[in-house]
Amino acid sequence: MTKPYTVYGWTVSPYTQKVLAYLRYKGIEHKVIAPSILSFAGKISRKVGRPVMPVVRTPEGEWWQDSSEIIDKFENLFPERPVFPESSRQKISANLFELHGDEWLCMCALHYRWRIPENYNFALSEFSRNSWPWWPGLIGKAIGERLGKQMRSYLPKLGVEGDVIHGLERYTVNFLELLDQHLGHHNFLLGGKPCVGDFALFGPLWAHLYRDPGSTFLFDQHPHVRGWLERLLKPQPEFEGEYLSSDEVPVTLEPLLSGILGEQFEYCRSVIGAIDQYMNQHPDAGRVPRIVGEGEFSMGGAKGRRCLLAYVQWMAQRSLDAYQQVSDNEKESVSNWMVDLGGNNFIKTQVNHRMARKNYKEIMLQE
Repeated sequence: MTKPYTVYGWTVSPYTQKVLAYLRYKGIEHKVIAPSILSFAGKISRKVGRPVMPVVRTPEGEWWQDSSEIIDKFENLFPERPVFPESSRQKISANLFELHGDEWLCMCALHYRWRIPENYNFALSEFSRNSWPWWPGLIGKAIGERLGKQMRSYLPKLGVEGDVIHGLERYTVNFLELLDQHLGHHNFLLGGKPCVGDFALFGPLWAHLYRDPGSTFLFDQHPHVRGWLERLLKPQPEFEGEYLSSDEVPVTLEPLLSGILGEQFEYCRSVIGAIDQYMNQHPDAGRVPRIVGEGEFSMGGAKGRRCLLAYVQWMAQRSLDAYQQVSDNEKESVSNWMVDLGGNNFIKTQVNHRMARKNYKEIMLQE
């Protein structure tokens, strides 16, 4: 009997839930351990370099970190029922939705969790229960509050302040409305089975916005989104179909994709430009700073400024690579489709200094 994979993570962690939804769909045997603060400071930090979640330990004793890289590794080992479509438009779309769930919806998740008192108190109790399970009283509460303050401190760095808050809330309501309209016609983003984008959206939507008691109301008028969450929580055979044929991306996804390309990807371009500038000044650098400056961004039509996170380039490369891999005989039609979605800048974007992951860190690839 083979040993299961071990996933270290908490229920309140969106990236943990992204990985767990994926494992449930793939039918990969696994167990979940909610790490204590001692596990984070000890075993997990020793193995992957810092106290993060999710972390996966394989039956062979390897340790994996980062939800996207974890899924990549599982896909190589378990190629049946792939979650990355092979066709061009669908592959680009799946990667864009993964980018969106991981690097944009996180702002909504953090805002609603740490600025709504009911959610704040709920999250603190969850942090306390998980971080110090032996003494969940005053000691656990103190640690939970410390972690909560740390998470709340990220909001200004992400630009979630001032007018951006109103834009973010408009964006969240509109996003859920558009997603509900789409899911009224399809069980998942690209048809009858989930892609990597489904899991990436599921993480923050379920682990934060839906599960936190002070923001569940956002889903009251969206029964199709709630049904989609349930399908990803408890996969059932009757919901296991196929991606749409002929590389079809439903028209109901076009408003969502246009929003990603119109707002989020412009921020990604700023990150890529900042890394270019840094590497031009430090041509021999093997890594770049985690934050490569500050730049403007727009969310829900509201403009603000936020830090430029270098990791975002690694995530953006996945979508750009999917576009660059389009065959010559499809390039024109796929490019026209992207332009119609508002992706003119997307197809023009060049990554001059590519980034990769090695030993749990992002590194720059030298030519």
